[in-house]
Amino acid sequence: IAETEKSNAEQELISELADRYYKAKLAEEAVKVRQQVLDGMKVHLSNADKLEKNGIIAGAEVLQAKVAVAEAERQFLGAKKDLQLAQTALAATIEDESEDYSLSSPFFLKNDMAPLVDYKAMAVANYPQIQKLKLLERLTDESIRAEKANYLPNVALTGQKILASNNVPLIKNPLIVGVGVSYDLFDGFSRKNKIKAAESQKETVTLAREKAEIDIKILVEKYYNELKKSEEQIISLETSLQLAEELVRVRKSSFAEGIASSVDVIDAELNLSSTKLQSLKAYADYDATLAKLYEISGISKDYTSNIQ
Repeated sequence: IAETEKSNAEQELISELADRYYKAKLAEEAVKVRQQVLDGMKVHLSNADKLEKNGIIAGAEVLQAKVAVAEAERQFLGAKKDLQLAQTALAATIEDESEDYSLSSPFFLKNDMAPLVDYKAMAVANYPQIQKLKLLERLTDESIRAEKANYLPNVALTGQKILASNNVPLIKNPLIVGVGVSYDLFDGFSRKNKIKAAESQKETVTLAREKAEIDIKILVEKYYNELKKSEEQIISLETSLQLAEELVRVRKSSFAEGIASSVDVIDAELNLSSTKLQSLKAYADYDATLAKLYEISGISKDYTSNIQ
């Protein structure tokens, strides 16, 4: 049991570390995205000022650009605070108060996922709580056998060798052997009740183990489906990202010609940043969920081999 609990603690630590690492990585990348938005809005404001001076756009367009810059600055500062909090949480996990480290491992997708049934089988075989219940089942089996042994009669064998006797002159050194059998018929059904109690305990433990196996299979399927969902989002968002980048290019070009409004450019920039953040979050969710799946499958040590 001690070894099982130690293994469980190690695997939980890997999952916690993965979760906090990728949250910090997401926050770090979000700061970069917010910085890009802020830089883009400042360029847009500069372009709007030039167009207003040339009489191509109205002053209201410049005002909208200024509002967009202010909002981008607010979002950027908020992202930096989120990063600081995420780094603090990660530092607590790795016990490094300096927080002076680089998040060098990128987000990743696992391309060789095993079938769902394999992860369910590994979870049933390796999950610590199920292992404990299996051990308890073996102990209750031993208890039942011990109680049944007490139910058998007590047998005693005695022997006596006569070295000399005037009464048995024809037998040289005779040996007398006796067998005694005792059985308590009136024990108030104590032994029978003890056997029933042991069998009832075995049944309770078995039911608990079977329920734990069902629950862990459901949890495995939940994490597995979440991984598939995140992967589908990532693939879908790659196309959306390309379209969002093209939209920004078209809107900026149209604005320079006085065809599109300042709001059109701002909306396109915000749509692009939103798509980037959604993609990053899908990656972070995927990597953290994969760590949880590996934990309950009892293979957390294999998780690090997927990290670049």
